Amino acid sequence: MKKITLSLAMLSLLTFPSFVIADEEGSDFSWLDKNTWSVEASGELMSKIGVFTEKGASNNPKLDSARNPDEHDSGDLFRSEVTAKLFLNQTVGDATSWHGELQFNRDGNGVEGYDASRLYSQFDWLRELYVDTKEGKMSWRLGKQQVVWGKADGVKFLDIINPTDFRHWGQDNMADSRIPLWMITGEYAIGDTDSLQVVYVPQTDITNQIPGLYNPEKGDQGQLFVPKGMDTMLGRTNGFMNIG
Repeated sequence: MKKITLSLAMLSLLTFPSFVIADEEGSDFSWLDKNTWSVEASGELMSKIGVFTEKGASNNPKLDSARNPDEHDSGDLFRSEVTAKLFLNQTVGDATSWHGELQFNRDGNGVEGYDASRLYSQFDWLRELYVDTKEGKMSWRLGKQQVVWGKADGVKFLDIINPTDFRHWGQDNMADSRIPLWMITGEYAIGDTDSLQVVYVPQTDITNQIPGLYNPEKGDQGQLFVPKGMDTMLGRTNGFMNIG
């Protein structure tokens, strides 16, 4: 089975007008320490399309050609993904703000569990929701978030606080493949460039999402990025578990 390994991506950035509530005469917004406050909203619409370059065998019913139920033809789509994101930001007072990210995902060629939004995956509908606040040298972030430790191109040595969704393996950037978790982070500034960070993550049961292990009973049959080793163990057709 041969296919284009890098999908065609179409990206469109949509900016919506901010929503503003003014402190009119008679309104009590004194606790905000400002005369006006606003929620800034912006959006992103992305489509990713992958095409087979040759005909071949298929175990995904959504990819079956009309001519042969177990094959795909050259030119057939193996990925038709649409993602819509909504970003919300608001500053409350001088030291507090909050951020939210909602997303809707749909892949017309994805198998069950990979065809739409799913909690605690790369396609979680509530991507992020956290509050930032600061007092003196101490800053806090509370809510669903990503924490990135270290920086390297293509590898993750210290960046292990958030689990990873490997549904597309190397085709997704790290910011998209991380699975945000509910946590509390505190950071104390030391001098002008250094800081001490403490992270509390109560969700210890959320792990990496690996194709083939999301639904072991079905072996994620038809998911195009299931590793060969995982398919050998759990695959519905020739997997060791099902043969046994």
